Amino acid sequence: MQYANGDVFEGTWVADLKCGEGRMTWSSSRQEYFGQWDRNLPNGVGTHIWYQQVPTEPATANHALLLMFNRRERRIS
Repeated sequence: MQYANGDVFEGTWVADLKCGEGRMTWSSSRQEYFGQWDRNLPNGVGTHIWYQQVPTEPATANHALLLMFNRRERRIS
């Protein structure tokens, strides 16, 4: 499902609700969640990532390092 604002959900729907495995990408806030969904909400095991701009200065952190500090593994029950 691609929303008018550019957000995208790829995954399972049940009765018009996100349910089961899925991946949601919020383009404006540069976030992504992939994992379990229940009634349109992240639920169960999943990973939420906040992407940042990659710095151009050579002395700053690289893209992989930025992802390490902007990732949260979660289990919701």
